[in-house]
Amino acid sequence: MAEADLSAAKCLLRGVSCVSPRGKYDVAVFEDRLTLLAKGNVPALTLPLDAVEHILARCCVCAARYTRVASDCGSCSQLLEKPPDAGAKASTRTVYFMLSLLPDRVAEFGKQKLGVLLLSCTTAESLSTTHPSTGAPLAGPAPEVLAQAFGCVRAV
Repeated sequence: MAEADLSAAKCLLRGVSCVSPRGKYDVAVFEDRLTLLAKGNVPALTLPLDAVEHILARCCVCAARYTRVASDCGSCSQLLEKPPDAGAKASTRTVYFMLSLLPDRVAEFGKQKLGVLLLSCTTAESLSTTHPSTGAPLAGPAPEVLAQAFGCVRAV
């Protein structure tokens, strides 16, 4: 496969862990799509942004929830309720970002049909990139950078 052209990317996040599809990818955010890149910048999955119905993020320790859309479905939130690891440090928390797709717009990943894209990161990880809208630098703990890059806001 050919290498992806990243010149038009608004934001590039390197080394993001995914639960579904499983693996570690670079995530390129374009004006109209989100692309998961495998090794060598080869596109593994391209997802049109208009196919995303909900973006939900949840910390598995403190249950802090971030959402871009007011409603979330019960079956999706069950995916995010993973108990914390027994050996995990109290200062390290895992945060899951779920991008739920419209029912008629599932993504194809090889032979799999994905209705949900599930990313995970810990508060100990750090990311740096530029904000997709403003171009301002974003740096800090991975959950905060991902929330800002995806346009999520803290739920009150």
